[in-house]
Amino acid sequence: MMTENTLPSYQTLNTTLTQHHIGMTASEMHGLISGLLCGGSNDSSWTVMVHDLTNEGIAFGYPLKDMVTQLYDVTKQDLEDEGFDFDLMVPDDESSVFERIDALSGWVNHFLLGLGMMQPKLAQVKGETGEAIDDLRNIAQLRYEEDEDQDELERSLAEIHEYVRMAAMLCHNEFVGTGVPAAGKPTLH
Repeated sequence: MMTENTLPSYQTLNTTLTQHHIGMTASEMHGLISGLLCGGSNDSSWTVMVHDLTNEGIAFGYPLKDMVTQLYDVTKQDLEDEGFDFDLMVPDDESSVFERIDALSGWVNHFLLGLGMMQPKLAQVKGETGEAIDDLRNIAQLRYEEDEDQDELERSLAEIHEYVRMAAMLCHNEFVGTGVPAAGKPTLH
């Protein structure tokens, strides 16, 4: 069993998902888990949701089970950390810009799925968080032309990646909070 507090590598998780016949990429799995966490998942029920959404309700076998649990634990820790360690699991810069755009789009789609599972009234969210969710819906539909300027795509991708990262942390703050009661809201004891 993995005990390090690091995410499994993108390629290792991708390969393991394929070996277990799970029709998702590592980006999509991380997006789903991040969405569940940002939507308020805080108990073991997340595993049931992940199995239902990805494997017809059947629990993952070893080593995928350990990898996905580690993915959940490290992502949760990163989201709760005040050092802004949270980042998206997408292919590194060695992959083509097109692969990274597709991975980012898949991450966002699955993030919204996980978030919606935890927050069924997502469409009713207002303010800055509501705007960020609307932006994420648009980002999830990212498309490109094969003949587009790759340098320009690289710059745009970097900006969008950072926006998505910040939007996810904004959702986490909105739906999970920082542990500090908001001013004017009563605290139940």
